[in-house]
Amino acid sequence: MMFSNCVSNNLLKLFIALSAFHAINCAQSPKLEVICAPKTIANEGTQANLECTYTVPNDVKVKGVTYDHNGQTVYTYQVGSEPIVTDDEFQGRLSRYGSEQTASIRIEQLRGSDAGTWRCNIITDKFTMAFDETVLEVNVMPSINSIFRQPEGELEVGSSVTLTCEVDAQDSSPTISFFQKKEEFGKGTERFASQKPTFTINSVSISDAGEWYCLAENSVGSSQSSKLQLIVKHIPFAVSQNPRQFNASLGTNARLDCQFETYPALKRSTWYQRETTAFGRVNWLPVESLSLISPNSLESSEGSSSSSYSGGGGRFKEGVAGADTAVLHIRAVEAGDLGVYKCSADNGVGKGECEVRLEEGEEIIPNTSKRTSDKSVSSSPSHGFTLTLTLISLLRTCELFW
Repeated sequence: MMFSNCVSNNLLKLFIALSAFHAINCAQSPKLEVICAPKTIANEGTQANLECTYTVPNDVKVKGVTYDHNGQTVYTYQVGSEPIVTDDEFQGRLSRYGSEQTASIRIEQLRGSDAGTWRCNIITDKFTMAFDETVLEVNVMPSINSIFRQPEGELEVGSSVTLTCEVDAQDSSPTISFFQKKEEFGKGTERFASQKPTFTINSVSISDAGEWYCLAENSVGSSQSSKLQLIVKHIPFAVSQNPRQFNASLGTNARLDCQFETYPALKRSTWYQRETTAFGRVNWLPVESLSLISPNSLESSEGSSSSSYSGGGGRFKEGVAGADTAVLHIRAVEAGDLGVYKCSADNGVGKGECEVRLEEGEEIIPNTSKRTSDKSVSSSPSHGFTLTLTLISLLRTCELFW
């Protein structure tokens, strides 16, 4: 009985000692585990480091490392061999870095398509495996697919229109802005910031006509759309606000004209001469009334229309030259023809008015160019400038006599 108790006590002591040894050994031997950074964020065109480390038990050796991108194996590394990139999209861009105890990889020249879930797999010589995942976010430069508007077609003054900038961006929404080019008035551009990819003009005006663009910006860069042309139909309005003066000698022919900003093109013009009564009352007497005269009925801004002379004893002929110029020809100017004339131009949307003055004297070549910018134009040497004016004057005189 005493021998039996002794053996039991010894077995118990041995069991306790083995348990303690096993506990100490297990505490010193790590378990098989992979730990990756939860998320990595980088900009397109830069590089991203996917940080992953691992631990293995003392009696286990790492045989290799693989990486999966969105479920597809793209990288394989076996101890003692060169890494293999199995996806052509990552050739020359994906490599391992860090110590042997890490399984970190580096992706260079980042693309938007590199984003997604990356899984690091550790394979051991015991045919066991452990893994962990990390998420890669790639901030890409926004790309504009198109800029369009609703409604389509030509716009009426006072109507509304909405511009939409269709952006393709794989990160958070970029900042959108819309701008209009106004170089013809020397104003450069005007920008309108918007937190949404739309911009609404609630009451369209003439100044809204022209080229529109949208711009998408984020931390990576910016992208500009192609142009969107807004066409606004409006009544004609005179380019020159003050009455322009034309000179003509009595007995010669005269040509008066008014230029308009207009869309669509002028369809017809009606001219009136101002008459002041003895009581100071002002009357406007029509020199003639004609139906539609096509802009093509005049060969050019200096050409002649196919209409015949009428009014004032058959000495007046009115018409339209080009798309934006109303013209009045007067044959054999008389003293009663001198004074102020008013032109009423119609483009189908509405009418606009312009006044000019005819005085007796040597003909003046008026400057009929439209406003383009605030820049001045330098002239050539005086003798060349005088010669040019003389030639123009001769050509104008010939034209007046047809």
